[in-house]
Amino acid sequence: MKERLDPVTLPNFLRVIHGACERSGYSPEAIDFLAVLHTKRSLHDQLLAALGLRDDQSVYLDHTGHISAADPLIALYEGRRTGRLREGALAVAASAGTGYSWGAVAIEWGER
Repeated sequence: MKERLDPVTLPNFLRVIHGACERSGYSPEAIDFLAVLHTKRSLHDQLLAALGLRDDQSVYLDHTGHISAADPLIALYEGRRTGRLREGALAVAASAGTGYSWGAVAIEWGER
């Protein structure tokens, strides 16, 4: 499974993140915070780099590990708790699931 997932995971995450931004009237460059499914650290770092985001524009969930569908919600909570996700920010939550499915949603956090 890993051999089949590795080559398609990053491109599919980027595809759904870009799509979520575009459907919401934003460019991916407008992302202020990324709340993503807990993955291996190297993939998390590749996502941030591909989106032009800094490490402080996301939360790596090494303190919780992978908790399945709750990962992006925990990342949003941790982002808010640590001050990385601020009022007026454009946040994108992204996840993946069984069956080679990926999804993302753009969130205007509070008042913009």
